[in-house]
Amino acid sequence: MISETALKSMLVIHVGSFAPPIIKHIKNRYILHASSASDGERKILVNFVNFKREKISFKPAPKEIIVSLYNTLKLVAEHVLSLHKEKYDDTTKNLFTNEVERAWVLNVRKPVSDDMHEVLLWIEKVRDACVVDGTNPVSSDLLLFENKVKHFLRGFDPGGLPQQNGGK
Repeated sequence: MISETALKSMLVIHVGSFAPPIIKHIKNRYILHASSASDGERKILVNFVNFKREKISFKPAPKEIIVSLYNTLKLVAEHVLSLHKEKYDDTTKNLFTNEVERAWVLNVRKPVSDDMHEVLLWIEKVRDACVVDGTNPVSSDLLLFENKVKHFLRGFDPGGLPQQNGGK
């Protein structure tokens, strides 16, 4: 478990100007209003920091990168859904894909294309292959995975979030 002080200092180091806007927004909200921040917001930040720390490590672990990035996107989607008072049942087929697509529609206010749907299914498949099957992705798949997930994270708009308790 990361202490609040340690997390705040890691956020300053690892969540900079090139981080996705939604992550910067949650970071700023967390730093200013940590006492009113949700557990989901903290989990988003911890996963993103884990991803960044793993990327700069001497010998990065592909599985850790995949799990951290996947969880970051999943938790962002869950966060957007919770702010809109929506939640999917855990038994939903392709839960990750459905959550991200619905959060995208609510936040970005753009329809989900067939290409986006296929990419999300691919992200879910790569993550499952790593976590469930124990396979290590080749470096080109890992880089593609990172780019696809970061693309979605960059697409979420902090301005499209409903007003939260504790300010914006």
